[in-house]
Amino acid sequence: MLGYYGTERTSPSSVPLLHPPPGVPLPHLHLASSDTPCTTRLSFSPQSPPWDTCVYNSCYCEENIWKLCEYIKSHDQYPLKECYAAFIFNERKMIPIWKQQARPGDGPVIWEI
Repeated sequence: MLGYYGTERTSPSSVPLLHPPPGVPLPHLHLASSDTPCTTRLSFSPQSPPWDTCVYNSCYCEENIWKLCEYIKSHDQYPLKECYAAFIFNERKMIPIWKQQARPGDGPVIWEI
């Protein structure tokens, strides 16, 4: 459900952008070849098919990703060994995502997973 935080309804814009809830540590990103936290922003150029060729179902993000992966595999445009799908989750089963159509202003939308 959108906009719920724990059992208390909270506006996504009231959730701090860079701070976790009290008592929850910030996650650290680690490079696969090192135990050193990743502090440098990596740049990449994602490859994706044209928007009008994508299958999209509102409110079914996992299915949309599955269909995107299926498209990439069946069209043999990109080396599969270079393609990854990442599913993000945590103990609270909710994540903030910015630049969503449902966002309040410039803030994130808090999605429950």
